[in-house]
Amino acid sequence: MLGMDEPYRQLSDEELLLRCKDGTPEDARVCIDIVVARYEAQLVNYLYRMLGDRGAAEDIFQETFIRIFRKVREYKTIARFTTWMYTIATNLALNEIRNRKKRPKTILDQPARGTEGEHGLGSSIPSAAETPDTILQRRDIGRIVQKAVARVPEVYRAVLILCDLEGLPYQEAANILDVKLGTIRSRLARAREFFQRAFAPYLSQLEEK
Repeated sequence: MLGMDEPYRQLSDEELLLRCKDGTPEDARVCIDIVVARYEAQLVNYLYRMLGDRGAAEDIFQETFIRIFRKVREYKTIARFTTWMYTIATNLALNEIRNRKKRPKTILDQPARGTEGEHGLGSSIPSAAETPDTILQRRDIGRIVQKAVARVPEVYRAVLILCDLEGLPYQEAANILDVKLGTIRSRLARAREFFQRAFAPYLSQLEEK
């Protein structure tokens, strides 16, 4: 038998947000649960890439959705929900990075909470066809990419993650970061330069194994 929330699951993000705005409290509860379930893994992974810290990523994920649903009545369907979501999450992540720079040690100097190989870039459940060596190599690459990303200045890091790792269109990244399309292109070029310089020494170590 289909669950009571099954009809809601067929709705787009934007339709769910409208139900949150205009529906009953029960409508709002169901819609909130569905939207959170849709984006939890994706957004936590994005925030982990930004921050290099699993616990901080989960905290900011929660704060992002608290803010979304506090402001749901302000939502207008002229904007994609994912653009709005990423905008809030990115601003919170950048604020967190700036705040940590004021402390004696930044998060980039500390090991992340959680296991990088399990929660970092390139992580996934191993397939039956993978050998132990293949799994270890993939996890090594994931850790190396995360370390290299962490060394990209945050103003460039956000566009690198949004465009190259999350695969968002340049225009959507521009909307999220509230900059012009040309700015996205120039920042992305600089971000790739920073990343390549940071990645190269780690890659040499990996090839020596």
